[in-house]
Amino acid sequence: MPDKEDLTDTAMLIVANAGAGRSLAYEALACAKKGDLAAADAKLAESDSYIHEAQGTHLKILQMAATGEIENETVFMAHADDHLMCAVLANELIKEFVELYRSKTATKDGRAVM
Repeated sequence: MPDKEDLTDTAMLIVANAGAGRSLAYEALACAKKGDLAAADAKLAESDSYIHEAQGTHLKILQMAATGEIENETVFMAHADDHLMCAVLANELIKEFVELYRSKTATKDGRAVM
């Protein structure tokens, strides 16, 4: 059974990956606002990778809790859950914004012409 220190380290890994994913999603939005839709797509792809990593780690913790390998959730795990949820939401909404920018602009070589 993992000890509290292991769970804290795992929670911080989730926070770090979720935070990186969220930051990249916001960078994608900034790129889209400037009309650089290709860069926005690249940032979102990178964001997806970090969020996927955080979700995988989170799933392992949930599976351990379901099988009784861990008994209680730490404050850090609750914090990690919050970070992951916010990152996923930001990523999904920003993808929609990028698509909205894409649909409202003509493009030339991956750059929006506004």
